[in-house]
Amino acid sequence: MGLNIPRDLAAWQARERRRHPARQLARRLKRPAPAPVWVARNRPDPQVAVLLEQRTGPVRAALVDPLRHLPEIGAMVVAPFDLNGTVPATWSVSQHSEIHLGRDFIAGRVILATSHASTLAQDVYQQAINRGIEFWVVQARILNPYAPPLPEGGRLLAWSDSDAEFWASGRSDIQTTVVGSQLLWLAQQQRVPYLSEGNRPLYLGQTSASGLSRAGLARAAITFCHTTHGAYRPHPDETDHVSKLEHATFEGLGIDVDRAAQPLDQIARPVTSACSTGLLEAAARGLPAFVWYPRPPAWLHDLWQRYGLRPWGGEPTPAPILPTAQPAHTVAHIIRERCV
Repeated sequence: MGLNIPRDLAAWQARERRRHPARQLARRLKRPAPAPVWVARNRPDPQVAVLLEQRTGPVRAALVDPLRHLPEIGAMVVAPFDLNGTVPATWSVSQHSEIHLGRDFIAGRVILATSHASTLAQDVYQQAINRGIEFWVVQARILNPYAPPLPEGGRLLAWSDSDAEFWASGRSDIQTTVVGSQLLWLAQQQRVPYLSEGNRPLYLGQTSASGLSRAGLARAAITFCHTTHGAYRPHPDETDHVSKLEHATFEGLGIDVDRAAQPLDQIARPVTSACSTGLLEAAARGLPAFVWYPRPPAWLHDLWQRYGLRPWGGEPTPAPILPTAQPAHTVAHIIRERCV
């Protein structure tokens, strides 16, 4: 099994619009002005750039952590949000109406991103291709068939051989390198003693980008929390009006909604979800982690098996097998080979 749409980005985008008609309508009604772009540099002539489209832990671990192992190479971070406080205070941060690699990345050799699917990423990708700059995709999360296709002729830095095979989906134009998961490697260094008494399970919320519908995810969370007296932890992206109404509905049904917004590395209780990356993160830390989704589709069963995720009610998910070398260090080594 692999991606539903393994090559055609336009077809993938059209499918996403069909899957989320309300989101598309809201965007058209708002008619937002072009979003500003922030650029941060540690030197005036960076050779490697990171396209940081989210502040989440998985994305930072995949894209930003390798930069810490490249003190001798100039680096740049591009984001659709203010980077002050995200990059070291010694870096210069500027805001622009658009990204222009001919101005901001003259010496550039490599750009790292988690995909080329968003509007900003497509802009950066097209400019990179036109200027002969390599565009590498670094895996940040577990993969399902609804993930966007990889860029033509791209390079993928994957967690495992199975992930590389799944995302490439039989394409011969993709170069893949297995580096491991920095997120899970860090989690393994933060193993915690687990005390089972009095620890109610926590159901991790997910967005519909997971490939499952909002309604299906809500039903799964309600069923699980009612059955186990568990609590619901909203996904960090669940800040929109519909999500807030959903949380209020959960509370009206007697479900505790964990609004503390604690990072997963500060949680010490059993965790469950349909297919959240946080499950592997918890398992790497030594916590009981399980999957739960009533009548899962075939692709979800395949995902559970691919990552060794165990269903609620049995033995917990085993800790993932990780490389001995820190993945961020491995990625930095690959970048150094290209840039020096």
